[in-house]
Amino acid sequence: MEKLLCIVIQLSISYFDNLEKIMKKILVMNGPNLNMLGIRETGVYGAKTLDEVNAFILKQAKDKDVELEFFQSNHEGALID
Repeated sequence: MEKLLCIVIQLSISYFDNLEKIMKKILVMNGPNLNMLGIRETGVYGAKTLDEVNAFILKQAKDKDVELEFFQSNHEGALID
């Protein structure tokens, strides 16, 4: 049983090491009204625009060698489809 457990652990580590190398692209989905960030109710939601927020996220991703794709829609159905 101990030998089997060691094999499973080794396979798991190998799997997650490879997964880290494979998962290099992330889709960032921004929902309804987020296009209004920095424009509407800045006292509540802040002055940063969605483009500024996305630029910050993009910089963090590039530092980790991850590719991002951004998608924003005011129609929730477009986010699901």
